[in-house]
Amino acid sequence: MDEREEMSTLNMVASEAASARATIFTIYVPTSTFSADRRLMTSTPLADSYLHSGPLETLAAMTGGGSFRAEVGAEAAFERLGRETSGFYRVAVERDPSDAGAKDRRMKVQVTRSGSTVRAREVFDVHTYEDRDWAARLGGAMEGPVTATEIGLRVTNYVSPDSENPSKLKLLITGEASRVQNGDATLRVLISDLMGKRVAGGDMPLTHANEDTLPFSTNASVAPGTYIVRVAVMDSGGRVGSVDHRADARDVQLGPLSAMGPVLVRVPRNEGTPYLALDSVRQDERLALELDLEGESTRLESADVEFEIASTADGPALLRPPAAISRATQGSAIAQGVADMRVLPAGTYIVRAKVTAGNEPIGEVRRKITVVGTAGALTMAAPAPRPPSTFAPSKPSTPRPAARMPIAAAPGFTLDQVLAPQILNPFLERVAARPDASTPGVKELLDRARTSGIKGLEVPDSMAQTTPVAGFLKGLTLLSQSQTDQKKLEPAATEFKNAMNRSLDFTAPMIYLGAAFAANGKDKEAAAIWRTALIREGDAASLHVMLADAQLRQGRGDLAVDDLAKARERWPDDTGLKRRYAVSALLSGQRAEGLKVLDELIDSKTDDETSLTVGLLVIYDAFDSHQAIETTELDRVRMLRLADTYRAHGYASQALVDTWVTTATGRKQ
Repeated sequence: MDEREEMSTLNMVASEAASARATIFTIYVPTSTFSADRRLMTSTPLADSYLHSGPLETLAAMTGGGSFRAEVGAEAAFERLGRETSGFYRVAVERDPSDAGAKDRRMKVQVTRSGSTVRAREVFDVHTYEDRDWAARLGGAMEGPVTATEIGLRVTNYVSPDSENPSKLKLLITGEASRVQNGDATLRVLISDLMGKRVAGGDMPLTHANEDTLPFSTNASVAPGTYIVRVAVMDSGGRVGSVDHRADARDVQLGPLSAMGPVLVRVPRNEGTPYLALDSVRQDERLALELDLEGESTRLESADVEFEIASTADGPALLRPPAAISRATQGSAIAQGVADMRVLPAGTYIVRAKVTAGNEPIGEVRRKITVVGTAGALTMAAPAPRPPSTFAPSKPSTPRPAARMPIAAAPGFTLDQVLAPQILNPFLERVAARPDASTPGVKELLDRARTSGIKGLEVPDSMAQTTPVAGFLKGLTLLSQSQTDQKKLEPAATEFKNAMNRSLDFTAPMIYLGAAFAANGKDKEAAAIWRTALIREGDAASLHVMLADAQLRQGRGDLAVDDLAKARERWPDDTGLKRRYAVSALLSGQRAEGLKVLDELIDSKTDDETSLTVGLLVIYDAFDSHQAIETTELDRVRMLRLADTYRAHGYASQALVDTWVTTATGRKQ
């Protein structure tokens, strides 16, 4: 080693040796300067020799050892080494409080006896035992009377049933750690009762990337009661943080039922991993809600749950995410719902789960949640919209990216949209004009369907399997029956597919196959089929409406707006197409065009709740993102006008609209 490399490297080695309480002795075996295998004689023999011996002597001195030379044989060196290591004196050094921040100290040991050589390391560390032993450090954070603070920790808990042991409950512990170094980390949890008796605990590995915080969740099975939970996290650098949390593991009695929850889960939009919410959720996330109910099976059969999110505990509901209830046979039920946070301004809200039995309220449970604002929460990545085909803005503007609105942009699909006589009969007329519809048996079935409807229509399987028109009629009867028995949807779809396969130019089954998909919640598949059907059935305005609704239910106004623009040119007086065009333009980023058409709908009193709600939300987003549609003042005036129209209609989400108006304009409604 040269001198610079020697000092920088050996200082590090000496520090590690001090931490390990290791003393290093070295033996140097010099090589001959006159060896026959040397090609050239050196002009600096002493310096060359020191390059080999110097670092060994330095390392030995820094760690408290000695360095010996083995010129001819090594026996004398090892004999001396043996004598030196046959005994030693241990000198204890007490750490002073002022040494707490020091990594090491330089010390010199001397004795009064003359002629003696003292071996002692030059560098002494002042770390505690826990500083050197990571397991002891984490153990100290768990068992010590004072919590560790190198890592910031926040913790909360939820309670849910224990499916494996009905006499116990699941204590769900969730939290987040801050100031965590990247790399592998360890989570340790200790659950004790109020008397200090250990109930449960354990370790869990964590991995921290480059996020601001490290979220974590774990659970333990406990008996109902109150517990003290100590949580500790140690990161890859050995830093530790701990915190104590008091947890009540009990259910809430609601009349004849008991409830646990609501459990709140953050669901990222980028298909990331959902995790329990600590106390906040981002605007660009969804919030999943769950409530567990237990009681007698007869009581649970009539129980219902309604989720609400409000600004205050007793304030009007801003959001009412639908609750789906699954009832088990063991006297338990689970209600689940999902709320989109993009419609809520940043702030604190109350999640309420209201439980009813036979339409009679029996109680509710609540939990507070904070919505954290995120830039552009309403806007998601999508292709930039093309200029509108029927409107030119008065001044150039940057196109607004397409948005997936967090509210229903179109009504849910119902089979009446395709089975109502005014919709179905035109398709039956086209089917009757087909050459293969003139077969006697098929013609009679078709005439009966056109005059009396498809309810009660009996189509023999033998006829449906051989004739495309009969197969189509068979599919219609099954589709009609699915209004009361959803299991009929799949057989209906199969009949429509078979009819299409037997006659490639038969488009009516294609349209109703899309209806079967839409009725089953498969809007993407329905839209793909209806888009293909438009090639032959483009003169059916109802098909344009169904396609637009399917695309809007997916939040894809950018896909619907072009087709609706062409359909409006063909049917300019169709208010249904006009309303959907306004919503599609707003969703596709054509905000000025969409609001212009919405104003026309309001003037002609043909607006509806969906178009008004989407228009108000787009204006609210313009205020929130500081991207005015026209000017700030004109946007404010328009928002107040739309809000007044919404209020005059008495639509259901008035409290949410008032929140948007107050947040955006500062004017209370």
